[in-house]
Amino acid sequence: MIKRTTRRKKKDPHHFVATCGAGLENLVKEEIISFGGIDVKTTPGAVSWQGTTLQSVYRACLWSRFASRILLELRTFTANTPDDIYREVGSIDWSLHFSGDTTFAAYATLVKTGPELNHSHFASLKIKDAIVDQFRKRTGKRPDVDVRKPGIRINLHVQKTEATLALDLSGDSLHRRGYRASAGEAPLKETLAAAIVHLAGINKNTPPDHCILDPMCGSATLLIEAALIYGDSAPGLQRKEFGFVYWSRHNAKLWDKLVSEAIEREDKRTEIPWPSIIGYDADPRVVAVARKNVINAGLQDRIIVK
Repeated sequence: MIKRTTRRKKKDPHHFVATCGAGLENLVKEEIISFGGIDVKTTPGAVSWQGTTLQSVYRACLWSRFASRILLELRTFTANTPDDIYREVGSIDWSLHFSGDTTFAAYATLVKTGPELNHSHFASLKIKDAIVDQFRKRTGKRPDVDVRKPGIRINLHVQKTEATLALDLSGDSLHRRGYRASAGEAPLKETLAAAIVHLAGINKNTPPDHCILDPMCGSATLLIEAALIYGDSAPGLQRKEFGFVYWSRHNAKLWDKLVSEAIEREDKRTEIPWPSIIGYDADPRVVAVARKNVINAGLQDRIIVK
């Protein structure tokens, strides 16, 4: 008698999306490929990929220098009216994603939609109503909405009639690294600053006898991003939290492992010679702000601002 072996059912892959500023798509694509993303594709302002585990998306949250947000795609559907949104959102089992004790908020972006679906705030209310009604019907309780600091962020994007519903795994935008306490006028986003530094040819292999100089450094964003790149520092290490920590399927063990690996990589770079990283600004108040940001980034021994 032939003994049959039990085959494990192959898991359906997760579908992820990284949003980004215009022109940064190819840089983000290169990152996602390096993180282990599968079937990586670009569209204007976004990069999509698949993953059979959470490793690639966790790496994106921790390591992406150029992406703005990291989303988990839940469903795509046709939306002509607000009732279509309510029905489709209500058909998802939200208890698989968060508990009734977790706060949430819904956000909608409508692009070239029809006359019956032309108000983004009303669309977001329909998402909220569908989720609240489901929890109340099943448990008798409802999760609270917190638009300022929600645990779970739910994003809806509708282009004409094509709707995509997603969980925001990043939480706050990834450009908020955690080091910039204040900024001068017209501050440069950290993601764009990192792209400029990267395209300028600064990387881990920049010779230590070179000088990285910003003669009008402002709040020192370019200098800090240059130091993070040369130091092989994950830009997400200083963030206090990510949106996925409130997600029911969060794999804390895997996340802690990836964070430990990132810290180890950063520590190895402290043992090598560094190039000079220097910034200047004519305004003493701006210099003070820049120095504070450098200290917040833990780079006061690497960056000089005058």
